[in-house]
Amino acid sequence: AELEAQKQELLQLNNEFLITLHDLEDRLIEKISCSGDDILGDRSLIESLEQMKATSLELEAKVEAARDTERAINAVRDEYRGVAVRGSLLYFLLDGLHKIEYMYQFSLGAFIGVFNRGLDLAEASDDPAERLAALTRHATYTTFNYVRRGLFERHKLIFATQLCLAVMEAAGEMDPAQLAFLLRGPQEHSLALPPAEWIPQPTWAHVLELALLPTFEKLPADIDSGIKRWKEWADME
Repeated sequence: AELEAQKQELLQLNNEFLITLHDLEDRLIEKISCSGDDILGDRSLIESLEQMKATSLELEAKVEAARDTERAINAVRDEYRGVAVRGSLLYFLLDGLHKIEYMYQFSLGAFIGVFNRGLDLAEASDDPAERLAALTRHATYTTFNYVRRGLFERHKLIFATQLCLAVMEAAGEMDPAQLAFLLRGPQEHSLALPPAEWIPQPTWAHVLELALLPTFEKLPADIDSGIKRWKEWADME
C-alpha cells in the first residue's frame, strides 16, 4: 500500500511537471509573437526567456528524477509479485470449493483479511528473497488453516491435495503425465501376473503402467527384488 501511494504521488507530480512545461512553452510562444520585429532588443523578453529556460531545465531534471524513482518503485514491487501470484492462486482455489460442497462459500473481503493477517505474521528480513519466502509461507499457511477449520473432515485432505498440486504446478514442479496418472489411473491394463500373491493383479497392472513414466522406470524391478520390504510397507497401511 505504501509503494502504491508513492507511485500515485509520483504520477501526480509528473503530470504537474508536464503541465507546467507546456504552460512555459505557450507563454514563450506568446511573448515572441508579441515582441515585434526587434526580438534581441526586447530586454524583458530576453530575461523572460532566460528564466523560462532555467525553469524548464529544472522541471526536466525533476521529471527524470521522478521517472528514476518510479522505476525503482516498480522494481521493488516486482520483487513481491510472487506473493500476489500466490494470493491469486489461493483465492481461486477457495472460490472453487463450492463444487465440492455448496456451503463452502468464501467472500473476497474475508479472504483479503485472512491473507493480510498471514502477511503480518511473516518474519522481517533485509534479504528480499528471505522476506518473499516468509510472506508467501505465512500467507499460505494462514489461509489454509482458516479454510481447513470450515471444512468437513472428509474434505480436508482433498483441499490440502488441491493446494499442493496448484502450488507445484505454478512453480513448474508438476509433471503433467504424473498428475494425469494420479487423477485418472492407467489407461491400459496389463494382464501380467504379480511377483507375489499378496499383490492384487489390478494393483500390479497399475505399477507396470506407472513404470512407463520418468522416475518410476525401476519400480517393478525394485518391488520384485525387495518383495519382503515392500510387504512390510504394504502391511503398514
